[in-house]
Amino acid sequence: MKAWTEWEVSRRQVAIGGRVLDENGRPAAEGVTVTAIPTEGRQEGAKRTRVGHLAKVDAIYYFLDLSPGSYIVRAIHERTEDVGERTVSVSSSEEGRVRMAVADLKLSKAARGG
Repeated sequence: MKAWTEWEVSRRQVAIGGRVLDENGRPAAEGVTVTAIPTEGRQEGAKRTRVGHLAKVDAIYYFLDLSPGSYIVRAIHERTEDVGERTVSVSSSEEGRVRMAVADLKLSKAARGG
């Protein structure tokens, strides 16, 4: 086992980030959940769905350390059930650094299912 002085620092990388806006273009962070669902292997998607980190003040969200691939990023407001959704691709450089994908999401009643 390594001594604590030999531990390597693991740097987190933002893979997907953006803002969640209401229908009027204002930040809509309060009561919003943002998820990223891989498009490949969607049968297993429930196990691999990730919940993003959402800043309550400015409605900025981000996902850390996602594997390269395509994701459906979905924001849902828990009270109004308004939805915003985009498909986003995550890639990495030859050095293994993640190239951050930016995906702003606009909540809409029209996007709701049902």
